[in-house]
Amino acid sequence: MDFHFVDNLSFGFQILNNICQHFPNFKIDCHFMVKIKEEISLKDYLQRFINNNVKMISIHFESLSKKQIIEFLNLKKIFKDLQIGFALRPQTKIEVLYPFLDKIDYVLIMSVNPGFGGQKFIQNTKLKILLLRKYLLKYNLNCFIEVDGGINEQTILNCKDIQFAVIGSFLSKQKNIKKLMKIK
Repeated sequence: MDFHFVDNLSFGFQILNNICQHFPNFKIDCHFMVKIKEEISLKDYLQRFINNNVKMISIHFESLSKKQIIEFLNLKKIFKDLQIGFALRPQTKIEVLYPFLDKIDYVLIMSVNPGFGGQKFIQNTKLKILLLRKYLLKYNLNCFIEVDGGINEQTILNCKDIQFAVIGSFLSKQKNIKKLMKIK
């Protein structure tokens, strides 16, 4: 988060670097809620993250210019093991991504307004997931769905057609993480 695209600021490269040094086998997934200036190439901006064991990068579709969208899609040609995806704010219609779904690995659907943890799950996210899943199946596209925001043991039931869920606030509030991992 850059305090420009969203009204918050979060950790950046240095903390990621520290995490990667202590957990070198983690598959790191970075979600960028940033507005990158046109003077900086996306490749240059993201290079030090990619070089630091980041395997998945999502960036908000709404934050990118047309030129940056093309540049982001071209990262797949440069970094063969990198998975890329577009993140979408709750108010952005899923249809904006249809032309790109054959070029990306995943879609990160925000089920809260991006920028702050601990928010409540937005119920119309379920419809967005269903629309996306239906489109992916219709056109036999190999793109997975990730959801982020307000996920807990109840709201995850609204997300049956996804492959990944971000559970930051839910996980951090748990007293017994070992017991949580046994949830059905």
